Amino acid sequence: MALVEKQIIISASPEKISDYASDSGNLSEWFVGVTSASVEGGFPEVGGSQIISYQAAGMNFEMTNTSTEYNYPNLLIMQMDGMMKGTFRWDYTDNGDGTTTVQATVDYKLGGGILGKIANSLVVEDMNAKQLAESLANLKAQVENL
Repeated sequence: MALVEKQIIISASPEKISDYASDSGNLSEWFVGVTSASVEGGFPEVGGSQIISYQAAGMNFEMTNTSTEYNYPNLLIMQMDGMMKGTFRWDYTDNGDGTTTVQATVDYKLGGGILGKIANSLVVEDMNAKQLAESLANLKAQVENL
């Protein structure tokens, strides 16, 4: 499994950030690589899913993120299934000064056996870290401009 963790401080409440970030209709506006997203089963509630069309490294693929833990507005944990399998965790911590620390943690395994492991260590893990950092910067810009 590979682990990618990034955080950012956003000048907004955890509620405002969680509401915007968990709305699948907004996902393509801020999450790098997402071209479209839809929901099933009341996402982000536990058991609900996001079905995401994603583009990375010139490839298109679909992923399903199923909510496994949801404690509004502070925590959302999703099980990822598709080309990458693992967990995606979002933590929103109120700093008490009008800002929120957003921590995104992705623990994943890339499909493809040994070739997937090699590709991950050579290219994908670095790309995922950069895209996650850029996505958090986009989230900050979007939420602070609402």
